Amino acid sequence: FKPDIILIDLNTPKISGFDLIESLRDACRSQEIKIITVSALRDEEDIDKAFQAGTNDYIAKPFSNEELLHRISRQLQSLKEESASTRSKAPDPSVKRPAAPEREPILPSPEIPDPDLTDTIVRAPKAAPPRAKILVVDDDPDMRRLVSAILTEKGHRVVEAADGEEGLALADREDPDLMILDILMPGLDGYEVCRRLADQPHTAHIPILMLTAKSSLDDIEIGLSGYADDYMTKPFQQRELVARAGALLRRTQRPKRPQRAKQDPIQQLVDRAAIRGGDVYSPHVSRLKNHPPQWTGPVPDVLIVRGKIRIAYWIETVESLRDEKTPSRWKALLKVKGIELRLIVTDTESHKAASSLLRRHRLNVKLLNTDPSRSGDSPKGRRSLFRIRTAIVLTVLAGFLFALLFLWGTSRIPG
Repeated sequence: FKPDIILIDLNTPKISGFDLIESLRDACRSQEIKIITVSALRDEEDIDKAFQAGTNDYIAKPFSNEELLHRISRQLQSLKEESASTRSKAPDPSVKRPAAPEREPILPSPEIPDPDLTDTIVRAPKAAPPRAKILVVDDDPDMRRLVSAILTEKGHRVVEAADGEEGLALADREDPDLMILDILMPGLDGYEVCRRLADQPHTAHIPILMLTAKSSLDDIEIGLSGYADDYMTKPFQQRELVARAGALLRRTQRPKRPQRAKQDPIQQLVDRAAIRGGDVYSPHVSRLKNHPPQWTGPVPDVLIVRGKIRIAYWIETVESLRDEKTPSRWKALLKVKGIELRLIVTDTESHKAASSLLRRHRLNVKLLNTDPSRSGDSPKGRRSLFRIRTAIVLTVLAGFLFALLFLWGTSRIPG
């Protein structure tokens, strides 16, 4: 049948919904099937267990038709984006390859399971929700304290904001892993907070869980149509809040790290250039222009222009360095008149990959590393510098003493 989306109840006879979700994920390892759990179970353990098993979304019964249809449309949109990404990486269809034999997915039988198999198969443990920094934005102090107490008990660090302005400031300064956001607030409402977060590259990646009293179908549809990653209405079940927050953290923390690793050097370069003077351009900072007028060539992550000097920075990751087009991108930029290219890497692995590419293509490009372990700023680096300096001092002293002994010895020779 090859469905795009499967709706699964948890309380099913013979085989539970949890086991069915895990079996589907094991049998269909590609991400081309989206699973939505629809269940009357509202306990934290059940919701969290469903997300750990591999469900993509969770709807509690009773539910509205509009919410169900909208959550299905969100999963369909996700499927389209993943399919487009897969097609862009697909191999050349003109190259013929032997076709692999089709295999039917092996699903557990609804009949009585084989005791030999059930005794020997051990499932790998699922990842627990990561401990995270969570920003709670709500104008109701009692609600902030309640949400903070619930999440703190689960080991998360919670930062509170009383309105949208304070929430934006804390999001910019604290860089939270998750934001729990009210809609109805004085000044900036939740929708405007979402818009402003999305306008800044260093805050656009923050996942948002809307927790609000606006419970109409229109409100839920608007909230899930481009503002929030998930939506809950007040009053709420504490266990459902913890489960949904944990599921969002699991889904978003991995892709968030490389975004942060790239964004931090960009922000540092922009701030430093603002102090030293000159024109700064970057496609990753909304308040800046992407490039100067009449620009030719690829657009770097940051371009600093001081008179006739043009310094271009590209932040490279392990993934970008594996791209065969990366050296061509560097060469195309170096053809721009008066350009000086500098590459920034963030760890040892990307440093080795960039060095290897530069040597292979014989490019004289300055390579910078933000990894403190490769500099004297880290404890390891400071220890290395101390050993080097100590060795130099001891060598100089030994040479001086040897010279004194030599002069003293020659002065005692008769005649």
